Amino acid sequence: MTDSYEVRVVDVDGESVVEVSGEIDLHARPDLVTAIDRATTAGRRLVIDLSETTFIDSTALRALLDAWRYQTDAGQDLVLRRPAPVVVRTLDIAGLTGMLPIDPVG
Repeated sequence: MTDSYEVRVVDVDGESVVEVSGEIDLHARPDLVTAIDRATTAGRRLVIDLSETTFIDSTALRALLDAWRYQTDAGQDLVLRRPAPVVVRTLDIAGLTGMLPIDPVG
């Protein structure tokens, strides 16, 4: 069986970008957390690109919230880049759209 998601870290114009595609749920959360940890570099903005995400559950939302808190505590920025409509809807339902920084155009 193949996974219905992909999480990878790339460097784009001096930013660490975690690209997330597919269904991000309890099964994918460990890979998401590992990628976020790898991408977290002192002094650099952390970008999480959710434009290709087709589903996100509460465990993945928690990982994003934890990453945002870590970055904020370290005096660094985190932004969710181009979240897919399903992600925006889930963030709205969870009450996180006003908390997590979103870059709709990236």
